[in-house]
Amino acid sequence: IGPRPRDASMPSTHASTAVGLAVGLCMLGHPLAAPVLPWAALVVFSRLYTGVHYPSDLLAGSLLGAALGAWDWRWLVVVLLG
Repeated sequence: IGPRPRDASMPSTHASTAVGLAVGLCMLGHPLAAPVLPWAALVVFSRLYTGVHYPSDLLAGSLLGAALGAWDWRWLVVVLLG
């Protein structure tokens, strides 16, 4: 599919972004949450399948994304919408 990246891969920013978006949408109860969850899982799996990340990179990225997605939801609801 392409050359392997030579830079640092820990954590996976693709996994962080996809999982963060999915968690944020789920916590808001957004109608797009249902299709975004499998999409996020496919993004994470594709990074492993193509060999550009180790499983630990993806786990760290997914945990980071989930934490930031939950924090973003809390910030939006509690601080902005009060």
